[in-house]
Amino acid sequence: NNISRYDFGLKVCKYFDLNKKNIIPIKSSELKQQANRPENSFLECTKLVDTINYELMSNDFCIYSASINQ
Repeated sequence: NNISRYDFGLKVCKYFDLNKKNIIPIKSSELKQQANRPENSFLECTKLVDTINYELMSNDFCIYSASINQ
């Protein structure tokens, strides 16, 4: 269920009927931040899922649910 910030933004646009032209892809290296950032910063939830014995919902489902409950 890993997803980039860019792809997440595109999904939000899709479900909230927003203009995806406002989502502009950029590399972290172009941001000129003082601290180094990892290339991939996905949240690993395997241990949580195993500990609570609960399967997390997909990104699509969560964004869709938020869009119909706004």
